[in-house]
Amino acid sequence: MEPKSKSQIKREMLALQSLGEQLVKLGPDRLNRMDIDPDLREAVIHAGTLGKGEALRRQMQYIGVLMRDIDPEPIREALEAIAHGRGQDARLFQKLERWRDELIEGNEETLAEILVSTKIENLPFVVIEILPPRLLVMVVRVRGF
Repeated sequence: MEPKSKSQIKREMLALQSLGEQLVKLGPDRLNRMDIDPDLREAVIHAGTLGKGEALRRQMQYIGVLMRDIDPEPIREALEAIAHGRGQDARLFQKLERWRDELIEGNEETLAEILVSTKIENLPFVVIEILPPRLLVMVVRVRGF
């Protein structure tokens, strides 16, 4: 195997530093849920407290140095999962907004749709209390109570 050129080493370092920048953008709450090296976590959290400037640049270089000693693939996978999850979160939020708007308009079918798609253990008792009889029949057929 050929030794790496200085350019190749620099490209790899910049890629790790870029990965570190993505970690800094996550924020401490999501970062604490990730399984990463404690020193790296501390460095990333500290970078989040720095303003723009030379101190942040040096901290990002330090993060890149720390990342040389770990396998970056699990971090990449976690960041991709988070990015993918944000799209799912946005779709769910849009669905909830649509339901809210329809409920405000008095659309009873939306209430039935919500009850059909919701997993509530005591749903039969809730349904009996609040649903009009014609919608109750629809929910019972779909949920199979």
